[in-house]
Amino acid sequence: MAESIGAIATFMPKPFANDFRSGAHFNMSLTDASGKNVFLTKGTDAAANPLATKYGLDTTDLCLHFTAGLLKHAPALTAVCCPSFNSYKGLIAQGDLPEMSWAPVLRCYGKNNRSAMLRLPMSRPCVENRAVDMGVNPHLAAALSLAAGLEGIRLKLDPGEPLNDNLYSLSKGDERKRQVTRLPQTLLDAVRAFEADELVAETFGPFQAIYAEQKY
Repeated sequence: MAESIGAIATFMPKPFANDFRSGAHFNMSLTDASGKNVFLTKGTDAAANPLATKYGLDTTDLCLHFTAGLLKHAPALTAVCCPSFNSYKGLIAQGDLPEMSWAPVLRCYGKNNRSAMLRLPMSRPCVENRAVDMGVNPHLAAALSLAAGLEGIRLKLDPGEPLNDNLYSLSKGDERKRQVTRLPQTLLDAVRAFEADELVAETFGPFQAIYAEQKY
């Protein structure tokens, strides 16, 4: 089809250096046995969600624990969410249009913050991982995301304060002061984190070594 109109089709996550990447954001939520979204606060008491109340967020503590699990395993998760060398050409804070939302580079979350890795949208009860591109194998990414989020719930992990400002403008000093780390900047860094993560071994078994070997 592309050839018939004089164009070239590419499925690279970042085919052009000065244009947007092709993202594939993951929006994740959980339901209980009755089908209710457990990230939805409607019908719940604020006292049942002290962590969300502490951070001034209209979500549930289960959602924040899930978010914390994703953050804990973010480097390893990036290896499956951004699985190619070209993926890391796209994980840049800004391009030539600074007023637009580009890809996240910081391992953090925020309330409706499109400059954070994880966004808690105002319009729906979910966690959005914005550090995923269109090269992703959705089965691998979904499996590891679910494992990480459920570990966060099981251990009642705290994601810390949400970062709600423009994170593209943070200096290196600001990042250190706010104790924010960066996502892997290369596929090699991500794969090394993937190899070292015990949850990956628990989730994928022998496939952990197979995947890493293929990426090397």
